[in-house]
Amino acid sequence: MPRLPILFALSLFLFSALLLACGGSAAPADPAAPPTATPAPTPTPVPIQVSAVELYQAWASNQVAAEAKYKDQWVLVTGKITHIAEASGGYDVKLLTDDFWTRIVCKVDASQIDTVLTLQDGQYIAIHGLLEGQGFSDIVVRDCTVRDVQESADSAQEEPAAATAEPQASTTPQVSNPADTPDPTAVTTDAPESAATREPTPTPEPTPAPLPMTIAEYAIWCGGQELIGPSLTGEKTNTEVIELIDSRLTEAGGIVFPDELGDYHKARTDALVAIKGYLSIEPPDQPFNFLSLIGVVILVSPPVEQAEKGLSIETRSVLVDAGCIPEESTPEPTPTPTPTPLPLGAAVDNPIPAGSVLNGSDGTEIVVTGIVDDAWELIQAGNQFADPPQEGNLYYLISLSAAYVSGKGSVEVAYNDFSLVGDNRIIYSPFFDGCSSIPERLESELYIGGKSQGNICFEVPADESGFILIHQPEYGAPQRFLNLDPSQVGSFSDLAEVTVEPDPDALAMPAGMTLDNPVEIGGAMPGVNGSEVVVAGIVSDAWQLIQEESPSADPPQEGNRYYLITVGFSYVSGAETLEVDRFDFRLVGSNRLIYHPYEADCSGTPDRIEGELFPGGKTQGNICFEVPQSETGFILIYQPEYETESRRFLRLE
Repeated sequence: MPRLPILFALSLFLFSALLLACGGSAAPADPAAPPTATPAPTPTPVPIQVSAVELYQAWASNQVAAEAKYKDQWVLVTGKITHIAEASGGYDVKLLTDDFWTRIVCKVDASQIDTVLTLQDGQYIAIHGLLEGQGFSDIVVRDCTVRDVQESADSAQEEPAAATAEPQASTTPQVSNPADTPDPTAVTTDAPESAATREPTPTPEPTPAPLPMTIAEYAIWCGGQELIGPSLTGEKTNTEVIELIDSRLTEAGGIVFPDELGDYHKARTDALVAIKGYLSIEPPDQPFNFLSLIGVVILVSPPVEQAEKGLSIETRSVLVDAGCIPEESTPEPTPTPTPTPLPLGAAVDNPIPAGSVLNGSDGTEIVVTGIVDDAWELIQAGNQFADPPQEGNLYYLISLSAAYVSGKGSVEVAYNDFSLVGDNRIIYSPFFDGCSSIPERLESELYIGGKSQGNICFEVPADESGFILIHQPEYGAPQRFLNLDPSQVGSFSDLAEVTVEPDPDALAMPAGMTLDNPVEIGGAMPGVNGSEVVVAGIVSDAWQLIQEESPSADPPQEGNRYYLITVGFSYVSGAETLEVDRFDFRLVGSNRLIYHPYEADCSGTPDRIEGELFPGGKTQGNICFEVPQSETGFILIYQPEYETESRRFLRLE
């Protein structure tokens, strides 16, 4: 029945009663009128008695049938308190069901604060109220009154007489006139049976309350249960596991457990309710999979573990022995692995001794052949415009020799492969120093067996010492560390001599593709860009020719010579124009060291090759390199692109 008509009728009744009590506008009684019999009071509706678990199960199995039976009906709900909280206009007392997500929420008016203050989680109570229906998840009972508080689930199963007795209408008729009183001597056939003649109702013998289990008995009961664990995966359906949990919950609700195990028993029960709640939304006939419960297990495990911690050592031992609590296995100590010492030179605290050869991670060998710990005068002598070091600093110059002893292709060895660290543990880089004019800066490219020499320079504090050279050929490559001592240096001859054998794979490739299989003398070298290169002439010592062309030109360094090559260049095929100049070419000889034209001071080279061609165009010009007097076996390299894969090779000697 809707609430508004009930309130309206109740207000009208109270208003009428008030008028009668106060002698309002009601007509005076007629003394001659016959007396009116007092009507019997309307009996209070007898509530439907139901437990919280049964109420939820009715909604879960058939919501339509449950609403038809319980909605807008007075109910007397028994169950276990799981939560008490303030709510709008009063308090919410929630009763536990066998679903983790659903509770029976009893709306208690604020006037019952004294009763609410006596309630506790875990108590079994009976609550009388009007069932409103199911909200978002909970089933709501409003206008609730706490009728009874019990010690256990057993005593809550039956409503006490004081809680369920309703006022009964008197069976003796009330009369207003003595003349209407029936003759006690008269015999009637329909007179009700007197109390004297009625058979007395036998008083049932009280059922003795169950005695609390001992801890040992509880352990046996708990340990004998089938575990809801991985062993059930694939062996039962979700429905069968839910039935197993229901059986477990029924057993749990019927036992009286030892006081010490109260929190532990409640935590285990709540965990089962949570697992059942999750399984109830899974397909019922689907095989059970314990792994699907991982999220719920993570959620419910902490309360169980916390409850276990609250047990005494003796109690926990009894439960472990019975299999109720899994025994914690003591893991065997993991042996501490013996650290493998790093190879010599692989760490800054374990550098290679000064004067030794450093083996780089790129297949190179590095040896320090000299150290000048204050090189400002040497640098200034080479370049009068060079900047001095900052006050308190000095230039630390290191002479190096390098060899490429293992690997494939070529490798670059340059000043930016190195850094320096001293007692201050600060790393110094050649990028951020003032040694901009050091003589013979190390910068070379080597093939297997090639060797080179050069200098690197760092600006460091004048009072720092204990320097260590760091070699790292590229970002992310392993570092190598070499201790430095000006009094202990090596020599160029310390580098390994490598016997170069032709690479069989290279010999199998087309001529000109590799250094080991170049285009032979007099042949045409095809380029990757549709070009073709031929050698029109070679001047193996071109200093006189260059001097005649440019009298102010500088001669080669002592022990070197200018090697001049005249090349013919053809643009055979392509879609766009093609540029060519001397920087597209390199030279390599028997020393396996690559020479670049920009390294030579051939400032007076006549007719340098330079031009831009359409397909079909041709040009000719000169390229000049500075090479050692004693080196022979030169091969010309044409590399029009940055990648070394674009290189092509033409034998000159």
